[in-house]
Amino acid sequence: MAMGDEGTRGEEALDGRLRTIVAELRTLEIDATAEHRPSSTIDPPPRHPSMVDALLADLESSVGSRFSVERTLGEGGMGVVHLARQVSLGRRVAIKTLRDEIQGTGPIQKVLQEAWITGFLEHPNIVPVYDIARGDDGRPVIVLKRIEGDPFDRLLEDPERVRRAHRPDDVFEWSLRVVIQVCQALAHAHRNGIVHRDVKAENVMVGAHGEVYLLDWGIAVATRDDGTGRFPLAREATSVAGTPCYMAPEMLGGEKPRLGPWTDVYLVGAMLFEVCTGQVPHQGKTLVEIIQSVLKSPPAIPRGAEVPDELAAIIRRAMDPDPEARFENAEQVRLALEGFLRHRGSRQLAERADEAAVAMNAALTEDPDAAELAFAEARFGYRAALELWSENDEARVRLRETTEAMVVAALDREDPETAARLAAAAEGLDPALRLRVTAARDAAAKKRRELAALADDLDEDRGRRTRAFLALILCVVWVAVPLISTHYVSEAGQARNLFGFSFAMVVVTGGLLAWARESMTATRINRTLSLGLLGTLTTQLVLTLIAWHADLPGALIRSLWMVLYMVSALWASAAVSYALLPAALGYGVAAAVSALYPHLISLCMAGANIVLMVNLLAANRALSIVRDGVERVRQRRSGEPPG
Repeated sequence: MAMGDEGTRGEEALDGRLRTIVAELRTLEIDATAEHRPSSTIDPPPRHPSMVDALLADLESSVGSRFSVERTLGEGGMGVVHLARQVSLGRRVAIKTLRDEIQGTGPIQKVLQEAWITGFLEHPNIVPVYDIARGDDGRPVIVLKRIEGDPFDRLLEDPERVRRAHRPDDVFEWSLRVVIQVCQALAHAHRNGIVHRDVKAENVMVGAHGEVYLLDWGIAVATRDDGTGRFPLAREATSVAGTPCYMAPEMLGGEKPRLGPWTDVYLVGAMLFEVCTGQVPHQGKTLVEIIQSVLKSPPAIPRGAEVPDELAAIIRRAMDPDPEARFENAEQVRLALEGFLRHRGSRQLAERADEAAVAMNAALTEDPDAAELAFAEARFGYRAALELWSENDEARVRLRETTEAMVVAALDREDPETAARLAAAAEGLDPALRLRVTAARDAAAKKRRELAALADDLDEDRGRRTRAFLALILCVVWVAVPLISTHYVSEAGQARNLFGFSFAMVVVTGGLLAWARESMTATRINRTLSLGLLGTLTTQLVLTLIAWHADLPGALIRSLWMVLYMVSALWASAAVSYALLPAALGYGVAAAVSALYPHLISLCMAGANIVLMVNLLAANRALSIVRDGVERVRQRRSGEPPG
């Protein structure tokens, strides 16, 4: 019940306030119950009309001789604006005078006050006042800069005209930037203690070059008294004043005026309401209905109007019925709008990045190169969005998700380096995914080390000179010994001598291999050859011992050696290189010939050993040539400079 009583008392208070306002409007000869043009301004008479004669006395006369009027540009409630040429400078200017039928000191004072305030507030977004003088009829003439352009309200009604005249990429953003420039003019006025009180799209002019001017300072008031008496004071503005369809509640008058910069903040919010919805905020068939809407501020944004939440919040705050809940001044509104445009631009960049991210996801499995290009585009877009607005959490999340998708794809195709590069440049990446990238990179590094070690182990070039040197020494010995033995070793002691020779070869070869162990154990081919050579000579030693005890002839023993050498050469061909097959063939032929012609055994063995020596040296050189050729081909294909 108590809540119902409170609501009833609120309605009664509202009705009482409305009756008071209607009564005051009657004193201004305004019928609040009749149909009313919502955009017309209620302009109460000045409070001190007696000052007019003194103020006019300070003005120069003889305007007619200095200006040549050409035509009428427009007419308002009290004034008329003419296009004229300033004779002294030869430039066109605008001259504002009172309409002929407007009489009395009140209108004269209003015109003068508007001129003084406009001239006082020199600013790029306020029309410059060139001069004030008296016309031939003794009434004031205001000389202003001529503006070629369109009223903002007409441009809001005709977006195509905006596109033709100003060619914006985005008409909506262009309109908001017009409002931002209006805020700049108001912020300057507020810093100088002036409140406009009639901010609306109709009072904003957009020049041909995009310049924005806030016009019609006719009902502006000062929050500070400068002592000249030229400016009407806000503390004395107790009457209803302003344009009803935009009015703030405190503009409805009262014994204790509450006008201030916050009043213009409300009006900027009302203009934003119109920019966003295409409608004035306070509507009604009669002035009473419009005033009721003002008292019930803020108006609801119409359904169907696509107003971004952030901008709607700015409008609601600017049009809050409580002045203390609004933005402090127009500068704060400007900053809020600049922030919204940054955020909007950031969101638009993120939306375009979303399209690239979709293309990236579609190409991840089928076309990694296309996915990489799409990801680069998406990442650039998200980063640009965040640079424009660092608190765009949606862009940050989507950048992280897109990067994570690319990282996972790189890991799936076993490309940990790309995954690590992407992860290193990403912020907020899933820690588990980072660990996975680290593990994959470590595994890849380990595999590379293993492959490098294997490549080193299989490098046929390492120890090539050592192999050639050892082969040359051993082959010279093997060639020389059979030839020498033909003349100095008798058949009777050949088995024993052959055993001694075999033993000596094992010792000498083992010593040479021990001396060259660093090179001969460095690679698989060297180890294989070393082990094969030492194994062959050891087998030869054992075979000779057996043959000696079996009392086999020396020629047969050496024939068996060549069979052993043939088998070893075949094994080396299979294990190392088929280039050693000629040596195996040589030993096979020599073994067969020596078996048929025992007296030729020494020559056969020497000849086979010569074949082995030539074969080893040629094969060693051939392996190097092939390796160098393969390396040159690889360098040409990869574009690397030759080593």
